[in-house]
Amino acid sequence: MKNILLPTDYADHSPQLLNYALAVAKKMDAKLVTMHVYGLPEDEYPTPKEKIELAEYMLDVLKDFINKNKEDQYNGVELEYIVGVGLPEKEIVDVALDENIDLIMMGMTGKGKAGDNIFGRTSLAVIGKSDCPVLAIPAAYNYQALENIAYLTDFHFRDIGAMNRLRQWATLLPAKVHCLHVSYPYEFSLDAEVNMGMLKDCYKGDQFADFKVLEGDFIPRTNQYIEEQNIGIIAMLSRKRSFLRRIIEGSNARKMAKRIRVPLLIFKENAYKPVSYPIDFTGFSIA
Repeated sequence: MKNILLPTDYADHSPQLLNYALAVAKKMDAKLVTMHVYGLPEDEYPTPKEKIELAEYMLDVLKDFINKNKEDQYNGVELEYIVGVGLPEKEIVDVALDENIDLIMMGMTGKGKAGDNIFGRTSLAVIGKSDCPVLAIPAAYNYQALENIAYLTDFHFRDIGAMNRLRQWATLLPAKVHCLHVSYPYEFSLDAEVNMGMLKDCYKGDQFADFKVLEGDFIPRTNQYIEEQNIGIIAMLSRKRSFLRRIIEGSNARKMAKRIRVPLLIFKENAYKPVSYPIDFTGFSIA
């Protein structure tokens, strides 16, 4: 991992997000690209010179924010500063492409009211539009040693791509990956065990991950495991019928918004091609 993008809107929890991002960048030996997106008043028409002056001012504000809130232990992290004007989600995704960003780190909610939602509008839009992984961090979350990462699987081919990426993370941090599946109420438990066994067989001899099938109600059982194993990040693949949808939609969103305490790492399904080497996944769902 070479480049991490951290957009900021200077919300109250932005200093904590900044130092969390700096900690990850330091662990990954990556450059942290910091970014702020601002808008122009609709009833004003600044001249080209005024636009340049405003951009320079906004850049100074961003640098000042970083310098005032960066902890001394992260002085060695390489930094870059970018400001943009327009829709935040569009500017963020564009910069991610232009700067070859490997990971976008964002707060789960911005300055607006969190309400019952886990993600703010901008965070959710970036998750939907960006091809690179997005690490969404709860407000006021302070960095803790990332010794354990949970990956939630529904048994799909592209889990392999996400797990391979997490294997790289596990080496760099270092951390243990816990590959988990929480059985649905109507799911035959033996099928889940068989599928998990085949996923485990892809990594024979590799000790970077544990593979477990959990039974019980999705939200409390997941949270119980997070607490028991000191999970620092929950990772998942973003799909139409994925764990992410189970979390952010309907009553689950309201429950998780009150309970979630760790960052969520979202991998995009279309960012991973099917594996090119032969593996017997006859038990995996391809829906």
